[in-house]
Amino acid sequence: MAFDRDYVPFSVKVGKAGYISSFTIIQIIDNHTMLVQFGSHTAIAQGWDTTNVVDDSVLIPKDAIIVTGTTNYTTVLGAKKRVYVIAPFNLRIYVKDHLPVIPADIVKIVGEDIEVGKGL
Repeated sequence: MAFDRDYVPFSVKVGKAGYISSFTIIQIIDNHTMLVQFGSHTAIAQGWDTTNVVDDSVLIPKDAIIVTGTTNYTTVLGAKKRVYVIAPFNLRIYVKDHLPVIPADIVKIVGEDIEVGKGL
């Protein structure tokens, strides 16, 4: 059965990562920053190339996202609003860079996957 990222539970909180199916771009801020809406959440999205996208379009992120913090911004009406800050999160790279060193005698590499167990 194929992995369907739309069904992965994702609690939107600072420090949490997960998949979202898409987000709507409310406003392009610069070449790598935009104000977006996903579900009931508004966020500043950083790290996606915005060169060829426009306001009110939909973006489907290829990687998971991580909520890196919160920030305040001023709306077009002059009100202050506090929103989440999100960024792309490549889980494969994160695991590769943060996986503790495991003794070679208990690691078996199968293709790109790693199996860990005693007596392999």
